[in-house]
Amino acid sequence: MSETSGSMSAEFDTLATWTADVALQASRRLFALPVVQGDAAALPLGSGCFDLAWSLGVLCTTKDQPRALRELRRVLGGGGLLGLLVFLAARPDIDEQPDGNEFPTEQALHAMLQEADLAVTATAAMADLAPPPQRWTAQQSDVEREVEARHAGDPALRIAQDQEAVIHHLFKTGQVHGQLLALRAGR
Repeated sequence: MSETSGSMSAEFDTLATWTADVALQASRRLFALPVVQGDAAALPLGSGCFDLAWSLGVLCTTKDQPRALRELRRVLGGGGLLGLLVFLAARPDIDEQPDGNEFPTEQALHAMLQEADLAVTATAAMADLAPPPQRWTAQQSDVEREVEARHAGDPALRIAQDQEAVIHHLFKTGQVHGQLLALRAGR
């Protein structure tokens, strides 16, 4: 590993940790419910403790995807429901995988779901969903401007922007797409 790639990896890890901390704080404020942080492949929760759960955009950032799905199944009671937003590769040989991401193909995802005893009950392509409200888009723009103003020149921001550009390219060229799945845990 070169010194540059090692440095970028450390910067990416720092950015990922910061993002997780901010997401936890935001979840607490948004939902006013207890929040737990943990590894998707080793959830710090008891077996069968939920009837309903969701995982939004996490699977492609998880190194051991089959294990993460088995963990989600483990914490669901028999017949429990799982909402899963997953980003899928249209083919195995996409142009570039952004650092920290591995997009499964639809075929690979369905094999992992079957192995985890999670049955698909409904799906929707993200492209078919209604766009976000204009207010959300405006707030997103405000946040992006504020982040740029506060962190201009920060190498972590540059890495995040580069990763965003890669992901945007993959979506724009149809190499990656989002899918929302409703899943039911086996009994």
